[in-house]
Amino acid sequence: MSKSTNKYKVGQFVRWYETYAEGFLGRDAGYGIVTGVRIHHIYSDHISYSVLRNKHGDVMWFDEKHIEDKEEFKERMNEQKTNSSVCG
Repeated sequence: MSKSTNKYKVGQFVRWYETYAEGFLGRDAGYGIVTGVRIHHIYSDHISYSVLRNKHGDVMWFDEKHIEDKEEFKERMNEQKTNSSVCG
């Protein structure tokens, strides 16, 4: 079993992304605060986070790939602004 380290900490302000049942992003998005961390060691190390969503006032669990911290979000947005090509 490999040792996992969680990327986000309890109390950290993050941006979350909700997916459709098929796995496509875009159902909903917003900001929230990490309230819990789960590390699953069943098939491979899998980390999920409970997030108190500011927009809805509820708590939902998200995979690590569906949240990012504020700085990551700002960097990504700045990269997209400076990249004016259609194909990326």
